[in-house]
Amino acid sequence: MKRSVFALVLLMMSSPASSAFGDEEPLPPEPVGKLTPPPGWEADVGRSKGLELAAGNEDHFGAVPVHVSAQHLRAPQPGGILLTTEIATVALPANLTGAASMEMHGLRAGLDSLGETVKVARWEIRADAAQKLTEGRLEWSDSSLGTTTVSRTLVFKTGDHLVRLSADCIIAADAGALRGPCEAALATLAPIAPVSARELVEVSATPPLALAATDVAKSSGPTIRELDGEMPVTIVVDKPKAKPDRRPYYVFGGLAVILAVFLLNRRNRQRLEEKS
Repeated sequence: MKRSVFALVLLMMSSPASSAFGDEEPLPPEPVGKLTPPPGWEADVGRSKGLELAAGNEDHFGAVPVHVSAQHLRAPQPGGILLTTEIATVALPANLTGAASMEMHGLRAGLDSLGETVKVARWEIRADAAQKLTEGRLEWSDSSLGTTTVSRTLVFKTGDHLVRLSADCIIAADAGALRGPCEAALATLAPIAPVSARELVEVSATPPLALAATDVAKSSGPTIRELDGEMPVTIVVDKPKAKPDRRPYYVFGGLAVILAVFLLNRRNRQRLEEKS
C-alpha cells in the first residue's frame, strides 16, 4: 500500500525532530495514510528526504514530538509538483482541540504577509462527522512566480495519535493541464485506519491566539535552504540565536523559495531542449 506523504519547506523551523527520539536514529514510521499519485508522476528520492527533514523539524500540534513521512513527486512533463506529508504525534497532546487547531490554521498563517502578488482563492475548514475527521482546503496563487497551489489536509485521532495528512499540488501557469490529474490525486488522500478506529477532533473556526502573537519570545529553529542542481537536493542548516517567533510569516516564504528554484530549473531545461 502506498504511503501518503506532504511538505511545505520552511525558512524558519523549531527544535530538531531528533530530540524527540534522543540521539538514536528513529525508525521509519508506519504509514497512517494513503494517496494514489497521478499516472506517470514519479517520486524524487533526494527531495523527498529533504522535505521529510524540513517537516520533521517544524512545530506540529503545538510543538510535541511527532513521526513524519514525506514525499516529493514530479509530473512527467515540466510544470507540476505534488508534495505530500503524514504527521502523527508520538503521544496524544493534552489539549486535542487546541493542538488540532494550531496545526490546521498554521497552514493558512503567513500568506497575507507575502505581499500583493499572493492571492488566496479558497480557505475553508469543515468537520466530516461521517468520516470522523476534519478537512481543510486551501488554494492560493503567486503572480510573481506564476504558480497556483491547491492543498487538502485531513486531521483526526486514531489510537494514541493525533494525525495530519496533507497533499499540495503546485502547478505552473503554463501547465494547466496538470492540475486536473493532480487534484484527482488529492481526492484519494485518506487515512489507513478505518472509520471505526478514528475519532473526530474539533478545530476552532478562528486561528488560535498563539498564531497571531508573532512577537512571543522563544527559540527558533535552523534556517533551511534548498540548493538545486543535477544531484539530489542538498539541505544546508544554520543554527540561529534565540529570537522572537515569526514562523507564521516564514511558512510560505520557504515554499516561495522552492517554487522560484523549481521554475528557474524548468526554464533552463526548456532552453536546453530547444537548442538540442
